[in-house]
Amino acid sequence: MPIEVLHQIQYLCKLISKVEWSGALFYTTEGSIEKPETFKITLKTILPLDMGTSAYTEYNLDERFMDFIEEDFEERCTWKLGHIHSHNSMAVFFSGTDMAELNDNAPAHNFYLSLIVNNAMDFLAKVAFIGEAKKDIKEVPYTAKNVEGHDYIIERQDFQFNSQKLFIFDCQIYSDLQELSITEQFIDQVAKIMIPKPVKTFPRQEPWKNPKEFWTKPSLPAHTNNQKSLFDDWDSPYTPSKQAIDDLAEYDLKAQAIYNFAKELFNYSTQESDELADIEEVLDLLAEYDLSPQEIAKSVITDYAKTFATHFPNASATDFVEYTHETLDLLEDVVMMYPEIKLTIKTITSMINNFISHETKGYKSAK
Repeated sequence: MPIEVLHQIQYLCKLISKVEWSGALFYTTEGSIEKPETFKITLKTILPLDMGTSAYTEYNLDERFMDFIEEDFEERCTWKLGHIHSHNSMAVFFSGTDMAELNDNAPAHNFYLSLIVNNAMDFLAKVAFIGEAKKDIKEVPYTAKNVEGHDYIIERQDFQFNSQKLFIFDCQIYSDLQELSITEQFIDQVAKIMIPKPVKTFPRQEPWKNPKEFWTKPSLPAHTNNQKSLFDDWDSPYTPSKQAIDDLAEYDLKAQAIYNFAKELFNYSTQESDELADIEEVLDLLAEYDLSPQEIAKSVITDYAKTFATHFPNASATDFVEYTHETLDLLEDVVMMYPEIKLTIKTITSMINNFISHETKGYKSAK
């Protein structure tokens, strides 16, 4: 990847960072595809052709493509044509849609290059081509039944067997992208400050954990002739205390914040999670990305701490455990409708269990 192409990708990803973009990718080759270990591809340039949505991009090779070739026909007509598109802020991987694109376009080329990039300047490329198997089968007999029900040959015919298969090679990409130059000592120093601080108890019990207790009247004693009945005070309904009302309001606010946090974990769209009606709508949109359960789980757990800090900037480690457990309860309520998040639930559960184990050990050692 020459520096000119790298700069084109950086410019596109900076300018179009919220949605996917795509275009024609031009390249030349050295060596033979028959020896893939020495086969070299050199990118020449990108022709941007589409700014899509947060999960999809497509284009046609229209007059823009023809005009671009004709600008320098003598050189550009010798270039090979491939495909490039972005995954904006998502990881680079070949989704089901991307694999289908390879399958659709490879037959039109001797071999076909597809490159996926993202805003973090991660790159992933594959070369795909069609392999074909042919075999001639001579004088295959057609048989029929005679009067006695026995087979007899009525005719012989030649046949040709033909089968096609898509072959895919992964590319090793070299670019002028500057690698981080960090010493092992510095990496260790950063790792130490990222260890969560120890806490004493898990989880903290708050009165707002069970709002029903504030609205339940004390049980009444058995009614006697000298006592008022329950219906005697019908015009004097029970009024909760101000503390009970305040605690319940706090519960509602935190419950809503946890619900919004759960939505944000799976929100791949450009819409804010608060704008989406419920977690079911978020998961319906997630299905459009055609991600595997493994890809979903990896994406969620990678950004989990960052997303949590955004929603709960003043939360303690105790809050982290408590809110995570409540988030898991929310997800368990919808997992039957969205089985693709089952692995994510297991991953979050494993993470929080390890966190609790680490915190408990850390506290004991501190004592």
